Parts: sequence; C-alpha cells; structure tokens
Amino acid sequence: FYDRLHPDDRERTRGAIEASIRDRAGYDIEYRTVGLDGRERWVRAIGRTFYAPSGEPVSFDGITVDVTARVRQEHALKDADRRKDEFLATLAHELRNPLAPLRNGLQVMKLAAGNAAAVEKARAMMERQLGQMVHLIDDLLDVSRITRGKLRLRRERVELESVVRAAVETARPVIEASAHEFTAALPPGPVYLDADPVRLAQVLSNLLTNAA
Repeated sequence: FYDRLHPDDRERTRGAIEASIRDRAGYDIEYRTVGLDGRERWVRAIGRTFYAPSGEPVSFDGITVDVTARVRQEHALKDADRRKDEFLATLAHELRNPLAPLRNGLQVMKLAAGNAAAVEKARAMMERQLGQMVHLIDDLLDVSRITRGKLRLRRERVELESVVRAAVETARPVIEASAHEFTAALPPGPVYLDADPVRLAQVLSNLLTNAA
C-alpha cells in the first residue's frame, strides 16, 4: 500500500493511520497515489479500525475516493489568487511612481507662472507621466490579465533617450529628496529600440529609485 503512495505523502499517511489505530479514532486524509504508468492522482481516504474484545486491532476498513479534479481546481484557484495579488501589488507600486513628478510639475508651474519655457517643460513632463499612468490603469482594468498574472507588452519603435528621460523624471523626486547628484551619459547619436516604452522606463526608474 505505501509503495503506491507518492514518496512525499507516505510518512504523513502512515502517521495518520497509526494514530487512528492507537487512539481508536477514525481517520480522514488526502494523499497522492502513483500508478504504474507514473500518473499521480489525489485520493481521499476515510476509515477506522475494528478491535477484538481483547482490545487488539484486527481489521481496518474504509473507503477511498478519487478527488484529483477537485484538488487540481483548488490548486488552480489558489495559484490564480496568488498571481492576482502579485499583479495588483506590482501595479499599486508602479502607480505611485508617476505621482511624485506630477506633483513636482504642478509646483513648478505654480512657482514659474511667468516663465513660459519652464511651464512648457513642466507641462510636457506631466503629459508623459500621465501617459504612463493611463497605460498602467489600462492594465489594471484588464481583468483577464489580472487572473493570469500577466502584463501585455506594447512594443514599438522608441528612442532610448526618451525612455531614459521618462525614467529619470519618475525617479528624480526620490534622488533629490536623498540629496544625490545624478548624471546621465547617453550615446551621441539616437539609439532606437523595439520595446514597450512605458515598461522599459519603469525598469530604469525602479533601478534609479532603489539606488537612491
């Protein structure tokens, strides 16, 4: 009997049966069996021991039910729930990142109301950061991808400098709050990538934020 059990379940099942015999209590346990073809199946076993008048255990009866489908469904639900939690935690973290530069941009526009160039620069930065947030919210609203725990990459031809600029804008509030100096050294000519600009900017801004 024990040879047909999954190696990881043998001692646990043996212990439950021995405790049932020793304590004169019924037992109810689930374990995996391994067929001659190598297939694993989940079984629920319910049983009890019968004793002679002298108290000696003489037989052990019970039933076993194949519960493989139910166990697999439970595991799939738990896995989907875990992926959903991880997905939402990732998005919640990423949604916070653009808020700081947006707040900074509003402050710049307030303080530099008479400086058209500074206001335009702040406006352009805020527009880029808002675009990042829209991208993230689109991901958040896609329920099918939440349950699968996957993000969709929207690849396009993008220039490296624009990705770096967006990443630096996102991380700059943390860099400045930590009183760090930051310098970006980019190639002299344009470098084009086939990538999702929002996700790539997030990778770089996360690196910069963690470093700061």
